[in-house]
Amino acid sequence: MKRTWKRAVLSMGTAALMMGQYAPGLLAQTETVLRGSLPVSFQPVKENEPVRFSPNVAGTSPGYVYRFLPETVTLTGVDAAQDFYYKVPKAELGSNHYLELTIAHSDLLIPSQSTLTVSVDDKPLKSIFLTAETSKQTKLTIPLGRDETTEGFHKITISKHGLISDDLCNDQYNPANWVKVGASSLVFIDTKSSVQTKDLLNDFPYPFVEPGTDVEVYSVIVVPDSPSNDIITSALLLATSLSSYTATKRPLPIMTETEWEKAEGSSRQHALAVGKRSDWKGALRGAATTRPVDTNDKELAIAYASLAGKAEDRTKMMMLVTAEDDAVIRKNIDILTNPSLNRQLAGNRLAVNDGPAVEEQVKREKELTLSSFGYDHILLDEIERESSQLMLQVPSHWKLTGHSTLDLKVKVSPLLLSDLDAKESTKGKGAKGPQSQPALTVTVGGIPTTYPLDQLKAEDHHGDHYTIRVPLSAKQIKESGRGLDVKISAHIEPTSGACVRERNNGRWIFIDKESSLNVAHEYRSESSFRYWPAPFMAHDDFTDAAFLLPEKAGSEHLTQLSSLVNNIAMETRGRNDFRVFREPLGEQEKQQLNQYNVILIGSLDQFPSLASAQDKLLVQMQGGKLQSAVPNVINEMTEQIAWIQPSVWNAGKHMAIFTPVSHGDQGPPKLDVAKFLDFLKADHVNSHMLVMSKSGEVFSIPGESESDVPASEADEQAAPAIPLWVIFVMIGVFTVALLFFLELRRKEKRRNSAGKE
Repeated sequence: MKRTWKRAVLSMGTAALMMGQYAPGLLAQTETVLRGSLPVSFQPVKENEPVRFSPNVAGTSPGYVYRFLPETVTLTGVDAAQDFYYKVPKAELGSNHYLELTIAHSDLLIPSQSTLTVSVDDKPLKSIFLTAETSKQTKLTIPLGRDETTEGFHKITISKHGLISDDLCNDQYNPANWVKVGASSLVFIDTKSSVQTKDLLNDFPYPFVEPGTDVEVYSVIVVPDSPSNDIITSALLLATSLSSYTATKRPLPIMTETEWEKAEGSSRQHALAVGKRSDWKGALRGAATTRPVDTNDKELAIAYASLAGKAEDRTKMMMLVTAEDDAVIRKNIDILTNPSLNRQLAGNRLAVNDGPAVEEQVKREKELTLSSFGYDHILLDEIERESSQLMLQVPSHWKLTGHSTLDLKVKVSPLLLSDLDAKESTKGKGAKGPQSQPALTVTVGGIPTTYPLDQLKAEDHHGDHYTIRVPLSAKQIKESGRGLDVKISAHIEPTSGACVRERNNGRWIFIDKESSLNVAHEYRSESSFRYWPAPFMAHDDFTDAAFLLPEKAGSEHLTQLSSLVNNIAMETRGRNDFRVFREPLGEQEKQQLNQYNVILIGSLDQFPSLASAQDKLLVQMQGGKLQSAVPNVINEMTEQIAWIQPSVWNAGKHMAIFTPVSHGDQGPPKLDVAKFLDFLKADHVNSHMLVMSKSGEVFSIPGESESDVPASEADEQAAPAIPLWVIFVMIGVFTVALLFFLELRRKEKRRNSAGKE
């Protein structure tokens, strides 16, 4: 059945070769070649033929261990429950599966009345009394059956009922009433050393990525030693597409054929080989010239082969994407990168003559909903009173322009609403003392705001659906590093009294997963890293950027480029339609670069097109060495440098350069773009230059100062200005008063003079 991939709810990586000679419609036979230090055999996969290979999570261990808790969780009060999630990976399974909980609790709990219950997918599996023996750290092992180990995501619910006295009223709020579930808790899945399938395309993107597992990315992309621009672009699009399936958004490495063959055999991964048939020169040449699918010169061929070493349980898979022309691959790569198309794939081989046109969706602003961040609906009641911690990330390329809101779409139980009506009708009729009111508390960045439900009726609502708007300032978003921690809790009064409680009493508050974060923003195009990846994005589309590579771009350049493209693509919601150029540039290509914002990766001496524009560069370098002084930077200690400036091909566009710094006899410089990208996640100051020293520290060189707080908010924070007309009136009044005073003085002097006479 077609797998529906989704993001992991909690925090959660094929190589194959075919050999033979050209014979249209025929497949290469199994052959053995020397790859790295290990002899391996390559076996093409036939249509409808079962193929067996090692699962991603098995490795050399006896099974798969998944730790579903990032940190210790504490349950308090008489009744409390919390949900957690785990994923069963795609693999052949044994029968020894189990859930292991590490628990500890207050030693004041009454053993005969305090319990802990564990359910999976709302099915109770185990209940225990909380006794003196279990109060210290205890491991609770619960066997998992077939229902709990089907492939995909499963929910664990841990429910606690704890009493420390016979007075339930005191127990509910007594801080001594607690149970802790340790972060060492785990799920063990008894995976075997192989998995079998006969429908590899239907399983795509498995086994190349497997969302929800610890690593998620289990593959490398292989291109010919001298790939064309179309092949590099196709490989990058495929890499970013595969990465988008994962929760961690890890980039896929891209390697050339020769360097991939030299890789250590014991560390080989699944692989996707992308290239024109005549461009393969090494071990893949046989696979490329022997067509795995009967195709013509204008068709794209997609096929699989298995790679087996001495140990059969270490078999990996390769997808071979080939054609007679690079342009055919670039034109049809959407078959694999577009979810609406790759969901239609089935079988083990495919030949595509002319891929279908994909209609571009109507462009909309990027929607920041709970579901877009990977969260589901939230249901709060008397037992499960709090949501898990929600992390909502504001796109870094948005310039904040004013106040924003978190709009929660809320549905309230009819019974809860009727309770409100009843309380409203009895208000002032003999009720004594303060009465508890149901409410919803939304905590953003540690700042709580409570919304009583009886006030919702005056707010925006449709029937029993309400909208709660939580105000957010640009300053608040900025100080959080654009990552907002949100927690939602419900306050629901027990209808049967605080001391005799009813379960499942039909009183609840539901928060829809389409609740949205609405951020006032605009798009800026400036020579600064402040709103990275702007200015290399056109609004929310990745269509206005081009990448320039050295002539001999090896695995290091391609892998760095993959990290960079993936970093930008993560911010997009529209098209990824960037361009790739490579030195030396022809006149036509130079003219084409006029249309793009350009990013260069590599040593400057590898770009001859910059030789005539050295005086236009913000940083002067020669032979890989810094030649110009950079403020607050020790040149001899600089390892890498990156900057943004106007493009040398079009001053109206922007250009970014990521380059290593050479220090003579210390070997060839190496570039690590990932360190710069990690820095840009947290740093949003107005800087046009980044520097990494030999100590590994990355810091920014500030540009022109500009406040990131919108003018409207800055005005609110500043003292109110006095209008000019008020100032003129005050001056006028003062002048009139002064003249009047002087006139009185003159009259007084006249009277005094007349008296003396």
